[in-house]
Amino acid sequence: MQFQYLGTAAAEGWPAVFCRCKYCLEAQRLGGKNIRTRSQAIVNDDLLLDLPPDTYMHKLMNHLDLSRVKYLFVTHFHMDHFYPQELTVRGSVYSLEMISPELEIYCAQETYDYFRRCADWEIDEKSDSAMHWHILKPFETVEAGPYRVTPLPANHMNPSRSCTTLSIHARINLSSICTTAATILLRCGITSRRRKSPPIFSASTLRSAMKTAALKARTWARRRSSASRRNSKRSVLLTNTRTA
Repeated sequence: MQFQYLGTAAAEGWPAVFCRCKYCLEAQRLGGKNIRTRSQAIVNDDLLLDLPPDTYMHKLMNHLDLSRVKYLFVTHFHMDHFYPQELTVRGSVYSLEMISPELEIYCAQETYDYFRRCADWEIDEKSDSAMHWHILKPFETVEAGPYRVTPLPANHMNPSRSCTTLSIHARINLSSICTTAATILLRCGITSRRRKSPPIFSASTLRSAMKTAALKARTWARRRSSASRRNSKRSVLLTNTRTA
């Protein structure tokens, strides 16, 4: 399962929209990694977490094909997590040749009611009919395709309003994970190349192998970086010698 943060800022963004404090001005001047957009994440390429006003920017910055998204989970209806009007241009004449025309949306009842208040007047029937809403309740696990998601209640600002933290699990192809595990174990020297089938292993063995693999990867990266610096120094020395 691949998980990617698209935005990690609070409601005002970073730098904030209307702020001129020294920190926001410096973040705006530096740009790049100092710019933080509103909260959103994507799992693999088909499950989207929240739909903030910055979704369009996230699509452009991360080269995403959001027509692939089949499942949308909305944690709560604060504007930095849910911008209802974005859904009014999903489908119909606004979004052609989509890979996943149907969208399953999971949220609290308050979020659904908020969508209806904000978007009912401008969404057309075709776009509306392609969205299927599922009301989440605390601790009641739901299945969305290959994902099992458990909403957990969160105390966020007004405790009387529905806000959830999501626990997400994905069903995994067993033969695929066994082959991957066998590769990890082999590269870490835990199994032999003579094996013709994936070995039987415990979860603790796999965790140990993955830690070893991560350590070897970091060591390899450091060596490569050191070698690159040495080559750079040699190049400078050769250039200075030729000039002299």
